[in-house]
Amino acid sequence: AGGVDAENGMVLRAQNLDWDNVPLAEVVAEQLQCKVVIENDVTAAAWGEFKFGAAKNADSMFAVWIGTGIGGGLILDGNIWRGPLGTGGEFGMSISEHEPKIQDRALESFASRSGLQRITGIADLDTEAIRIAYNNDEEITYAVNAGAKRIGSSIANVITLLSLDTVVLGGGLIEALGSPFIQQIRDQFDVDVFPHHCRSCVFTQTTLGPDAGLLGAADIATHS
Repeated sequence: AGGVDAENGMVLRAQNLDWDNVPLAEVVAEQLQCKVVIENDVTAAAWGEFKFGAAKNADSMFAVWIGTGIGGGLILDGNIWRGPLGTGGEFGMSISEHEPKIQDRALESFASRSGLQRITGIADLDTEAIRIAYNNDEEITYAVNAGAKRIGSSIANVITLLSLDTVVLGGGLIEALGSPFIQQIRDQFDVDVFPHHCRSCVFTQTTLGPDAGLLGAADIATHS
């Protein structure tokens, strides 16, 4: 869950573990005595959905997973797009706030579960509590919908740039909050995407759920 150099088996930066430049593939390979392949978690999930799930009939797609953090995965012309620097798809760490007094300005600091914990000040705000409170608790509902709008705008930036026709949404908050949450994201996307022609981009929910990353990682490893 973070920036990964898949080719060299390195975790470049993992926010939740506070890891920098960890040679994870080498460390695990020494313990297991076999070849080890590592991949960003949402890139693996994107590949799972592309090969076996919601995007299996697409040529290209963008995946956004919204849970404890926010991650992204890009599939372009049938291949994982990591880019020349190797970390393509790091959607959640894109900047979403330009107020200089705010230290954590990344999208996931406002729109993920951990971001909602920070905003509301409720340290034990888990996914189930958010599900129950959504549309019942005014403060939490406002925070969730404000986060959804940020996500919608950020997805609009990606689609405006890359002109993709398929977005797959997954992760704990998507699965817990479902259609009303997705509609908030979609409504803001439709406002912000350019040109209006790109409103034809299809938003779909994961069909593989928690198995998307497992299946994607297994297929990546099998063919590496």
